[in-house]
Amino acid sequence: MVDIIHKLGIIGFGSMARAHYDRMLKEEYNRVETKGVFDINPNACDVARGRGLYVYASLEESLSDPEIDCVLVATTNDAHKAVSIQALRAGKNVICEKPVTVSSADLLEIMEAVTETGKVFTINQNRRTNRDFVLMRRYVESGIIGKPIIIE
Repeated sequence: MVDIIHKLGIIGFGSMARAHYDRMLKEEYNRVETKGVFDINPNACDVARGRGLYVYASLEESLSDPEIDCVLVATTNDAHKAVSIQALRAGKNVICEKPVTVSSADLLEIMEAVTETGKVFTINQNRRTNRDFVLMRRYVESGIIGKPIIIE
């Protein structure tokens, strides 16, 4: 059994973040403990409190919590860049929901912050194990892309 515990802060507690949180509880995922949530929506904050989570009064409060070493950015897509960069600069590792940004230029700015801070940044690509994605990856890696592909 892995006993590494990471303290997670969730930024944005809408349906996707709630689904992640519920799944971690259901599967008794013991490597991550959710410390708290920040959301600008009072209803989302009420839901978080109802699930026994601490609710931070501000984004800055959540990012200044020394116990949190990783944040899940599950805000609206247009806020991913700003929140991710702020979290990285606050010394947090970041898991960002997809789509990660609304432009490739925004992603480059995030990657500059990764280089600057040395923190980990990843995108929640939960479909990477789906059959169609696995097959496509194999085709790309094998060099077959550009030729007709028949998927049975």
